[in-house]
Amino acid sequence: MAKLAVQHFNNGNVKSYTFLKLSKVNSRVVPHLGERGLDRALYYMTFEATEDMVGSPQNFQALVLSSEVDGKEVRFCRIETSNPPDLDLEDIPPLVMLTML
Repeated sequence: MAKLAVQHFNNGNVKSYTFLKLSKVNSRVVPHLGERGLDRALYYMTFEATEDMVGSPQNFQALVLSSEVDGKEVRFCRIETSNPPDLDLEDIPPLVMLTML
């Protein structure tokens, strides 16, 4: 999933980062309120990647949704900052907010 997140970041930012290693993963299952009643898993992850395999590795943060039917979807992937903003309910992508109700 981290490799999928790096690909998502590269496509949106015209970069060529390569996944190096996973640092941390937190996950939780969120009930899906749609017609199918399926659960989704949320994966919050931190990992290292480097651009063009040269230079210092960068720490990334990503949120990936996963379900058996819908597959995997990267909700965001960004380079980690030293002072990340507090995650507020308004900051959570809409799909996640709907599944939390």
